[in-house]
Amino acid sequence: MEIPKHQQKLSTEQAAILEEVKKGTSVFFTGSAGTGKSFLLRRIIKAMKDKYGSEAVAVTASTGLAATHIGGITLNSFAGIFTSSEVAKKPANDFVNTRWVQTRALVIDEVSMIDAPLFDKVSTLGSTARNRQEPFGGIQLIVTGDFFQLPPVKHDQYAFNSKAWRKASLRSFNLKQVFRQRDPEFIAMLNDIRVGLLTDRYIQILSDECAAPVAYADAIEPTHLYPVNRQVNAENDQRLLRLELPEHHFTAHDYGSDEVLKHLLCPKFLRLRKGAQVMRVKTKTAELVNGVVGVVVGFQEDLSGPDRVLPIVEYSLMSGRKIVETVEWDKWERSDGRSTASRTQIPLCLAWALSIHKSQGQTIDRVRVDLNKIFAPGLQGKCQTYVALSRATCLEQLEVLNFTPQKVKVNMDVVNWTKTLERIDI
Repeated sequence: MEIPKHQQKLSTEQAAILEEVKKGTSVFFTGSAGTGKSFLLRRIIKAMKDKYGSEAVAVTASTGLAATHIGGITLNSFAGIFTSSEVAKKPANDFVNTRWVQTRALVIDEVSMIDAPLFDKVSTLGSTARNRQEPFGGIQLIVTGDFFQLPPVKHDQYAFNSKAWRKASLRSFNLKQVFRQRDPEFIAMLNDIRVGLLTDRYIQILSDECAAPVAYADAIEPTHLYPVNRQVNAENDQRLLRLELPEHHFTAHDYGSDEVLKHLLCPKFLRLRKGAQVMRVKTKTAELVNGVVGVVVGFQEDLSGPDRVLPIVEYSLMSGRKIVETVEWDKWERSDGRSTASRTQIPLCLAWALSIHKSQGQTIDRVRVDLNKIFAPGLQGKCQTYVALSRATCLEQLEVLNFTPQKVKVNMDVVNWTKTLERIDI
């Protein structure tokens, strides 16, 4: 899970939400990108496990990718819904039923991608398994996400429109303090774009000031964010091939189902050359966090086996410090509710380019956003512009390509509903 780089302790509004959760209140909290939702969620998960025990706290998310960030499983997997067309009125098997009965608190992250029918379906399963009429069988709910970011496939069926959401009596909060960005003008611009407001000044910034390439003193380039995976793969492959140096291959050691592991950011097959730009995909220390970008500066012999090497990566931090790390193999363990799986791999991925979808939740110091094809068929393009721009930490290190005012769109149902949320008085 990515932690806001400027935040070390809970803010007043975050602490107030945590106290509500500790009291047993079911809550929903949201906020713009960079308000520390993930940081707060991690603290809440720890508090819930301390209170109820780890086995009684179900940590879930709408997608496999989001679930990997919080060490959980998908909501479908937890609920025992294994096909999208499944009409579920009771738990799929005794194992799922027992898990429902044992659960005291249910965490749901990235709720924006869960549609109303699924939210109702999961609630019904919980009520049936626990033999209680309350939504989700009376389990305490901790729900979070940003409905201005990635929406459900059917954009008019947001979870907040479901019967279960209305009956659950979630106390809802809207975080306001931003940690990712420090520039007041940038924060104001992002907050306005989030709700569909675009002034002449913002248009000038995005179409003129941010259109010029940013020069850096070191070899680390901005990570190029694209809407389409095909664009990401093409750029990373082309840039790697330009490095006319020996190539080293790292093949993951997988155990269990490929389906469980497919959402991990660390690839099954990793190709590296000296000079390759990479991103660390697992937090190691307070500075070497998930999302930090560096350059491969060499390789070191791996004493664990013959003809094996480990990459040496130099990272440039926002503070100006440089850190050199010999990157060792790491392990991920995941479950889909039915089976467990693990992957052991070098915790890196190529980072000349990244998809906007996979960048969600990341803080990236140097960003180049390409808005071409932002509304390509099958993409959730209404909010991708906001998601991409809000990965950046400052305007000075943000480049924007192919911007037009038409690239900023928003769902007015979300705008109007968000106005009803509670703001913590600080």
